[in-house]
Amino acid sequence: MAESTPKHRVVYENIRKNIEENIYPGGSLLPSENEMCRLFGVTRPTVRQALARLENDGFIKRHQGKGSVVQNIHHRLGILSIKGVSQILGSRGSLTTRMIKKPSVGMWPENFMYGLTEEEKAVGCIRMERLRLLDNEPVIYDIVHLVNIDLSRFCQKKYENRSLFSTLKNDYGINVIDGQQNIRAKNATEEIAGLLQVPTGKAILHLEVAHYTNKRTRIFSEAFCHTDRFYLYGSF
Repeated sequence: MAESTPKHRVVYENIRKNIEENIYPGGSLLPSENEMCRLFGVTRPTVRQALARLENDGFIKRHQGKGSVVQNIHHRLGILSIKGVSQILGSRGSLTTRMIKKPSVGMWPENFMYGLTEEEKAVGCIRMERLRLLDNEPVIYDIVHLVNIDLSRFCQKKYENRSLFSTLKNDYGINVIDGQQNIRAKNATEEIAGLLQVPTGKAILHLEVAHYTNKRTRIFSEAFCHTDRFYLYGSF
């Protein structure tokens, strides 16, 4: 995290990560507040602020005189975070990516879900379609559009089982810094039902996401999510 990140957020993220990676399994006790003060080099009010957020988010339950008990958590899909799915789920279960349509350069679709600048309209977009599977179960089908700026040879790279955000960061110096999203329920079309292996007409989640980066490139994603076994969460 950045040096400017509040100390209570650092403590929160470290403990949350340890819970999600089963270092602190469900039903176990977290270290005492005094132990965490020594571990993170912070004050008790800072630790208590982090614990309050962990409890509010459902990760722990605090009991007076006993301590903080870790709650059993479900698998979560990190679609609401500015991190990519691969970064969040990479250490949990077997996450794989299947390319439905490889990246290609083209024009923007008519009636695009977000407004575009004149420059973005002129340079066109790079479009790709992916199916994300967790433990071989399809959970997210997404259609990605990237503004075609500063992305030389992007279409020649392989994205099967490779994080898009990591590729943008490592190969192009592009970091996601902010975003916005629209979420609604939608009945699965025959095509989407086939990809997600659900009945046609089943209610699924439909997300429209715009990611803003440190450069001129924006990333847009239209995601269709099968959430019977998973629920979405965000960390902001």
